[in-house]
Amino acid sequence: MSLDATQYSLVHQDLLNVVAMDFHYKENRFYFADVAAKTIYRSRVGSTEKERVIRHDSHGLEGIAVDWVGRKLYWLDRHSKQLDVAELDGTNRKTLKTAIQDPRGITLHPGIGYVYFSSWNLQAYIGKIGMDGSNFTRILTHEDDIAWPNALTLDYFTERLYWADAHLDYIASVDLDGKHKHIVISGQKVPHVFALTLFEDHIYWTDWNTKSINRADKFNGRDYRVLRNTTHRPYDIHVYHPLKQLPYPNPCEGDNGGCSHLCLLSPVPGVDTAPDMYADARSPVTYVCACPNQFYLDPRDNKTCVANCTQGQHHCGGHDQKCIPWFWKCDGERDCADGSDEPMSCPTRQCRAGSFQCDNGNCTPSASICDGVDDCRDGSDEKHCDLPCPDLEFKCASNGRCILNSWKCDGEPDCKDGSDEDPAMCHNRPCDKDTEFACRNGHCIPKLWVCDFDNDCGDDSDEPAYMCRQKNCTKGWERCPGKTNYRCIPKWLFCDGKDDCRDGSDELPQNCPKCHETTDFQCKNNRCIPKRWMCDFENDCGDQSDEAEELCSGNYRQCSESEFQCKKHGQCIPNQWRCDHDEDCTDGSDELDCGGFQCKNGTFQCASGHCIAAYFRCDGDRDCRDLSDEMNCPPRYPGGRYCPEYKFQCASTHLCVEQSELCDGTDDCGDNSDETSSLCSNMNCTSLHKFQCENGRCIASYQLCDGVDNCGDGSDENNLTLCTVHTRNKPCELYSQYTCSNHKCVDRAALCNHVDDCGDLSDELGCHFNEVCASAELSNQGGCEHHCMNITGGSGYLCTCYQGFIIDKNNAKKCLDVDECASGIHHCSQVCTNLNGSYSCSCNPGFTLSDGLSGVCKANDNKLSVIYSNGPEIRAYESHKRRFRDVISDERRIEALDIDPVDEIVYWVDSYDRNIRRSFMLEAQKGQVQAGFGQDLGIKSTGKLTAIAVDWIAHNIYWTVSDRSGSKPKGRVMVAHNDGRYRRSLISDNLESPSSIALDPALGKMFWAETGSSPRIESAWMDGSHRRSLIVTGVRHPTGLSVDAAMDHTLYWVDAKLNTIESVRYDGKNRQTILSGSATLQHPISLDVFENNVYWLARDTGSLYKQDKFGRGVPVLMAKDLVNPSGVKVYHSQRYNTTLSNPCSQSTCSHLCVIIPGGYQCLCPENSAPKGVPGVSEIRCSAAVERPRPLPRVCQCQNGGACTETDSGELACTCRQDFKGTYCETYTGVGHGLSLGRSVLYIPSILLLLALVGGVVYFVWAKRPFGKGMGSALSTQSVSFRQGTNVEFGAPAFNGSSLGEPLDVEYSMADISSKNRDFSNPMYDALGGSGVSDSSGIYEVPADIKMDTSFPPPSAILAPSSIIHTSAPSIPPNVKHRELEPAQDTGKDTQQLVEEDDKSEC
Repeated sequence: MSLDATQYSLVHQDLLNVVAMDFHYKENRFYFADVAAKTIYRSRVGSTEKERVIRHDSHGLEGIAVDWVGRKLYWLDRHSKQLDVAELDGTNRKTLKTAIQDPRGITLHPGIGYVYFSSWNLQAYIGKIGMDGSNFTRILTHEDDIAWPNALTLDYFTERLYWADAHLDYIASVDLDGKHKHIVISGQKVPHVFALTLFEDHIYWTDWNTKSINRADKFNGRDYRVLRNTTHRPYDIHVYHPLKQLPYPNPCEGDNGGCSHLCLLSPVPGVDTAPDMYADARSPVTYVCACPNQFYLDPRDNKTCVANCTQGQHHCGGHDQKCIPWFWKCDGERDCADGSDEPMSCPTRQCRAGSFQCDNGNCTPSASICDGVDDCRDGSDEKHCDLPCPDLEFKCASNGRCILNSWKCDGEPDCKDGSDEDPAMCHNRPCDKDTEFACRNGHCIPKLWVCDFDNDCGDDSDEPAYMCRQKNCTKGWERCPGKTNYRCIPKWLFCDGKDDCRDGSDELPQNCPKCHETTDFQCKNNRCIPKRWMCDFENDCGDQSDEAEELCSGNYRQCSESEFQCKKHGQCIPNQWRCDHDEDCTDGSDELDCGGFQCKNGTFQCASGHCIAAYFRCDGDRDCRDLSDEMNCPPRYPGGRYCPEYKFQCASTHLCVEQSELCDGTDDCGDNSDETSSLCSNMNCTSLHKFQCENGRCIASYQLCDGVDNCGDGSDENNLTLCTVHTRNKPCELYSQYTCSNHKCVDRAALCNHVDDCGDLSDELGCHFNEVCASAELSNQGGCEHHCMNITGGSGYLCTCYQGFIIDKNNAKKCLDVDECASGIHHCSQVCTNLNGSYSCSCNPGFTLSDGLSGVCKANDNKLSVIYSNGPEIRAYESHKRRFRDVISDERRIEALDIDPVDEIVYWVDSYDRNIRRSFMLEAQKGQVQAGFGQDLGIKSTGKLTAIAVDWIAHNIYWTVSDRSGSKPKGRVMVAHNDGRYRRSLISDNLESPSSIALDPALGKMFWAETGSSPRIESAWMDGSHRRSLIVTGVRHPTGLSVDAAMDHTLYWVDAKLNTIESVRYDGKNRQTILSGSATLQHPISLDVFENNVYWLARDTGSLYKQDKFGRGVPVLMAKDLVNPSGVKVYHSQRYNTTLSNPCSQSTCSHLCVIIPGGYQCLCPENSAPKGVPGVSEIRCSAAVERPRPLPRVCQCQNGGACTETDSGELACTCRQDFKGTYCETYTGVGHGLSLGRSVLYIPSILLLLALVGGVVYFVWAKRPFGKGMGSALSTQSVSFRQGTNVEFGAPAFNGSSLGEPLDVEYSMADISSKNRDFSNPMYDALGGSGVSDSSGIYEVPADIKMDTSFPPPSAILAPSSIIHTSAPSIPPNVKHRELEPAQDTGKDTQQLVEEDDKSEC
């Protein structure tokens, strides 16, 4: 574009994400850095060809600068935190400075021999350093009012440095030593400057907020003008003119200064520049000879470089001498200019270029070498890990991995063992007086962490309250609005949806920034964004309100020349997405009409017209969706094989499938040959390093115990023996949280605030105010028996105890043992025994402890049936045989059921007929009973029968009735003998709608749930006396009561409206919520407990589930599609204690005998009176004595047959089709000739299922990322492979501690998104719904950046070949590193200008 913006032309197209550039005017060349390709290119002016200059180890490219005098290229890398230099052709690369946190802008002055660069870390600065790496100084720091120094440029005529601050919104200049600061322009005209340049009397800059290129007077900011508005956010900017590169003298000119490799300009301190280019003055610039990394200067002449490659490196010869890692040799890519890394002696390559070929022929990404995991399965990727690291790298202690020195002691553990953050190494050093604060304990923390309300030092020496309250906030920051809160936070954190002030004051509406009336758009969530960002197809608000159709219809922006316009809504997508096998337009129009689409050079066109990289042709992988890239390919391996021996060769498609992908439920072959039953029946998950589910499926080991039912049957989450080991060592965050005695984690700011945050008072009992632990009068422990901890803010200290102990309520310094058994904080499914500081679990007779960790007791006899009612039927699921059986059918409306384990009888109430019936259980009477047959007990009710419970000891039944015939419901609890005789009302007062009843005959107690106007759970003795309310608060519709007598007699219930499963002791103590949430419970209506599981029926879905009774694991679906589920009971020989003696067996009661605590009580039936003194004794009653009712009749019908009563009163079997005989015992097979109707019914159902499966398979294939899955996306992943941001604000991490698992890999193998559409300006970061966004993208990538398909990617860029898309992510989702605490800021508006999304479509 011309300076007056009248002429505009396109110079280069089809680039990925160029964020920085510079030029060499004399050589007529452009240099530009592409953060997506991780490459620095150069190109002739006027040419569309580009040449790769830097392509290795450049994962976080930032600014670049060309030394047109010494002919060198300088660049910053945020990933490696380095400033590097090389020849203009990329040879002789050398690192000049390391440990630059968040570098950004760079410019240089060959006339004085200095490079200027900016760091926009939390403690931002602008530094200058000699072009040879000498004489580094910070000329401006955050104390000089800089926050985000994005842009730098030099005025070579006035000898002034200009910069722009993207947060404080100004452009300013200083002299070359950082003095005499002058603000040129500030405010609304420069809301977010990204890059800056200067020519003659004007400054030119790009701005992200306004999406424009602007100009103003360089002295006073006047003559402001918008030169051009841009469609996308503009990045770097330069004026191309010879006066921008003045002809300063070159001391290296001629013979390269006599240097064998690098001749670098070097400043001469104390010598100033002269107007005549030093003709009559001493030059301020000299030169020094320097060597590439891992080379050293020969001390004999200080000009000749000698290679010093380690044993772990290969020495490249020729004109581009360098040391490369040993695993780059023989990797199929030519990394040395002389080709010495790929000699003819290399073994035949079976793996794709750039990946590591194991000794056994397996392939693994080069990033997995020395990661402590045997990825090759022969150990060859871990056998050279003892080799020394290069000079600029650090060796991890545990696995020998080499990481950059600049990552050492940076507060983030990059080694798996944390050895790079070892306190002995990191804290045994002097603090940097310019940037760090020295704690009393010798730790060093950033100065900006002082007085931030966090105990970052660990000894509170950084939080002297008396000083902190008087300290002013840094410019661009603001004090939290809370009255007692002296914490300062950056202004951009106000109203970001996260509690950054620790007291919520920064999120109050009155403290939110106001949107600018003319330049901002206010989102529905009250966030402000520039109006230029509206209707640009990007969700800048975070709630899509800036892209709402009613707002944007007809107002969408025009597509640029590098974009494709979708047919619907006119959405714009990058041209690279056209015909790429992904439907990026909502209407799919980008994948239509691809047959006539012309692919570019270096690509292969599928038969469908889609384009893939040429080197994907005939590689054994399905890259074209139509398989055309693998058709008509010749065999590539000995024996006529299409695949190497270590891979599975598909039968007809000849695709090559990893052994780990066989029998995983996915048709990877396209012909299903990798999922055949003959193959999978012999599959051993263990040999594939996978976990075998109970249903036979194999899942990756990292999916075990991750809280997700990956198996489909819950067996990967409900194996508590394994999962207890996986999850038991997850402590609270060491320095931001406090571990309560009940193991709950609370924020340290909540300690000693007179609120019981722990729930057991352990955060309040040991509080001592106005003193500290190190008080001379109290010793270093403050007099505490176990531990002493200072309270943040200096208000006092807290005595804490070892695990398993709690502070004595009567002595705030003494610790007492916590009785985990009595307090209910154990996980013993049966017997809990308290120990000093701990507890142990054991089991009742007939049960065995599964392991020493989970506390699970399992019955020795595995014969378990789950009995449940479903409308007119009762069914049984026999878990030991994994089959369902009919128990009772053809009833009316079964409302509830219970079981008598002694007589093996099931009882139920029918709410339609309003009666109680019973039947023998299946296999009762020594196996004679093969089907149920109901017996009416003659109990009729005017009200609705709602629940029933059986006293198997005294042989009574209890039930509840709700009579709604009157103006107000009336409820009753009734009792009768188990054959229906002598019924008696026990509870009738203050009862409306009882929903459930449960008994504990061993203790003589009963419990019932009331769902009327006053919902509650009550208890009484089993004679109705001693009535008391047990639960009266926090209930709305309690039902499904169940007694767990094996675990200290605990009562469980469900609440159908609150969607909870809860438990409580009989005394009302230790109430606990086991499970909650409508998504999990789906309105539970009935419950039972056995072993370590709770079983419940869900009303919404008509399903039967089970899960651990402590809430561990995931729910397991046992039955579904139940029309009207109502009751569930577990039937097992050990479910009830049948060895208990019956206290009524010796009684003299004439009619009813019920159990009470310690004995029994005689009762008279309804409408009768005791004989003798009225109201004193009911031993003898006036009611008639009735004959006992006989036991239910035995039905012997087999094979699903049902009993019917004949006219003579005998039972006869009605057999199912294909069976006959007295007991339906004979299979006839005649059904084959009569089953046409059944075939007609079933066959279409199967076809429909297959059609649905086919649709799902097609959908999976349709949206599966082709073009090497994760590999193809790798070129689009974050330019920083490190997880999280480098912005550290809040929670401390000293002593080398970490809040998450260390990355321990220079190249993250985490899931990578190939479609990054979150290109938010940092200041207007659209937060994700989770509160912690993985997105940290700032640079606007043309969304999904696909690989440059003109050449195979180099290994240093991690070729697609080096990625296995099915491998486990190296960073689990729950792992987090230090970010902008406490709310885990995404970093887009904090200190991250380069990082992009790191999420995978796989």
